[in-house]
Amino acid sequence: MSDEQLVEYDQETCRLIKDQEEHVTSLELKFVGAKGALAVAKRAVDEAKVELRKLIRERNEQRGQPTMRSLFEGPSTPVEPEPPADGEWRELSIRKLGEVGLPGTVIDKISAAGIDTLGQLSDFTTPNGNGWAKQYQDIPGVGDKAATAIEDAWMAFWVKHKVGDTHGG
Repeated sequence: MSDEQLVEYDQETCRLIKDQEEHVTSLELKFVGAKGALAVAKRAVDEAKVELRKLIRERNEQRGQPTMRSLFEGPSTPVEPEPPADGEWRELSIRKLGEVGLPGTVIDKISAAGIDTLGQLSDFTTPNGNGWAKQYQDIPGVGDKAATAIEDAWMAFWVKHKVGDTHGG
């Protein structure tokens, strides 16, 4: 081999070694990353196994035992308000809707229109014989936003009192 060929050979060797070294370094970095991910996954599997065994042990120990409630839990049966008797709700003041979130300003507008009871408010939106019904927006000073607030208050009232929706709105 000539000196020139030997120099070329050495340069090619250096390039091949450099390329292979970069490839090995890249693979080592991937391996280290995978090794870290493997350690995280292994830790998660180990924790899940501990939780599974704990669950099995606890369920086995508690099988057939009465359920124990925490000292800080509320009553076992929720205390619910007595629903108004059939028809009794109609005589309730329109102010009852304030207890479930209807703003006082809207209640005042309803009251100013001569509607003082829940029954009167229900009758206000009940369709007449021709099928035509007034809307809450027909009450002076009640716009779309207030009408929606009235509808929401009606819904909240019936949910609170566990009575079927019997109003006309």
